[in-house]
Amino acid sequence: MPNWVKNEIIFENSNNEKVAALIRELRQVTKTRESEFDFNKFIPMPESLKIEDGSCIDESIAYYVTERLTIPVELTNLPELISNSFHHDWANEVVARLKKSIEMMNYEPKHWDEVYELGKQYMFNHAQYGCYTWYEWSYRNWGTKWNASEVEWQLKEGKLCFQTPWSAPFPVIQAMSEVY
Repeated sequence: MPNWVKNEIIFENSNNEKVAALIRELRQVTKTRESEFDFNKFIPMPESLKIEDGSCIDESIAYYVTERLTIPVELTNLPELISNSFHHDWANEVVARLKKSIEMMNYEPKHWDEVYELGKQYMFNHAQYGCYTWYEWSYRNWGTKWNASEVEWQLKEGKLCFQTPWSAPFPVIQAMSEVY
């Protein structure tokens, strides 16, 4: 569970009609079905990054890069793509686990096609955006792992209040200030 940061953006001179109009416009522009204030309006997250994040990343990448375990790890760049600071030979460990899973027939063949395609998607994302999934991308580009939550526009006070996990979304605030 993250520590939550309460963010407050205060618009000076909110009684001024131009500033009040700006706040109303900003509220309208940044509202989506999911939220009253959406970071995607300033720094849009690419759709291809909105995929599962977790332990499946290493397995999917390993399965894809080794071409369904037919290419030895030594002939790939797999150790550079997946790493684990607690295990010096993580790439080979992941491949060994995949082989064992296949030998034990833990999954249907269709599953392995999905693992391969997911690995392909992770690699595309990494090449295009420098990140495998939404998690790393949002932290790098928004400054926090999730979009705004518990959004409250206090129009009379000229305030926008919202929460984010762990840190404030400084890149979003910077992008917003450049537009407005």
